[in-house]
Amino acid sequence: MALRERSSMRLGSSRGPGRFDKRAQSYSLRPSMTVYGHDGEDFFDGSASYSSVTERSGTGSAAPNRTRLSVSPDLSSAFEDIFETDWEGYIWKQGHVVRSWRYRYAVLSGTTFSYYVSKDVAKMDTEKFRGRVTVTGASRDPHRSNGVLITTTINKIFAMYTRSSIECEIWVKMLQQAVQNANSQKPGQSFSGASNGRDSDLQSGRASQWNPAASANLPFSTGSLLSQTVRSSGDWKARNLATIKQFYSMWTTQFLEQTGVDDSAANLISLFPICSPEMIVSVSYPCEFLPSTKFYGREGLVDVVLGFSRFVLFKRFAVSRYMTTKQPNVLQVLAAGTIWNKSLKREFTFTTRDEIQLSPGGRVLSLQMQIEVDIAAFQMSDAERKAAKAERASQA
Repeated sequence: MALRERSSMRLGSSRGPGRFDKRAQSYSLRPSMTVYGHDGEDFFDGSASYSSVTERSGTGSAAPNRTRLSVSPDLSSAFEDIFETDWEGYIWKQGHVVRSWRYRYAVLSGTTFSYYVSKDVAKMDTEKFRGRVTVTGASRDPHRSNGVLITTTINKIFAMYTRSSIECEIWVKMLQQAVQNANSQKPGQSFSGASNGRDSDLQSGRASQWNPAASANLPFSTGSLLSQTVRSSGDWKARNLATIKQFYSMWTTQFLEQTGVDDSAANLISLFPICSPEMIVSVSYPCEFLPSTKFYGREGLVDVVLGFSRFVLFKRFAVSRYMTTKQPNVLQVLAAGTIWNKSLKREFTFTTRDEIQLSPGGRVLSLQMQIEVDIAAFQMSDAERKAAKAERASQA
């Protein structure tokens, strides 16, 4: 969701112009109140704490006095905490009045957890939620596969579940981190996001505000990337190349190392700080098991990984070359490897040619994935095809 980072280089999409500013204003400025669900089936109440500020628009005109959500426990780590705690995605939630399960689009912003009828509704107007609560804790549901139990400020247990163990673990980690940040918040301090999400402004703030401990185990130091001073086109190109190398180091690790749910979730979460919340992932692969050829947001990265992992296994995935283009913020990445089809129990060789666009602040805005491989590499069995079709129908 889009409070956090807005690039001055917008990608056109079918979701319509102007939604960035509208959603940013809606997220960043909310009144302090107890919130109630809009429908009886999802009716429950919750509370949220906010700090009051006044904002001016980019044109210089004064905006009305409204309130802005406090999302960071400490001004010194405000920017990174935002990226580490915010999350969104489809879930199944249990109603508090009608105890049935509903398919909803959930959004975590700080410790504020909101859910909507669909992602489209959430993006058009963040105030058209079906329910909203303030989170005080989260844990795995021991009685339900991929289930999550969320405690709230009104002493109600919020029950939900996801379609996969990895998504479940990501939700738990993100919720717990948000609560940890809120519990350690210093009195009188809040992050107002005065840059309105401009990526160039965000870059200057991030330089000295990255938590070194969080990047200690990464193959490339994110802290060193964010602290680089960009004074020339040469610095910009060097920073962009280093960012893409870091991204691919973690991206290929996600495909190659099947080390368990916890490690997979942690590896995906480590990718989020260098990805724009509004990134677009385009997949030009000859496979029918992915529900779409385009995926949106950081949750789109998770969708792509989950889609591949169910049917194929990348046994080798090695980058051979990073290529610059006429556009300094766009690079191409050549790679090769082998892929294992789980249904056919056969191995295929492949080459890829991906294109990545970065924002001025150094985050991934778009990833276009292209592959050359035998079409049989992504072949599904009839049973798998029927199961995938049924799953998509249940989520429609």
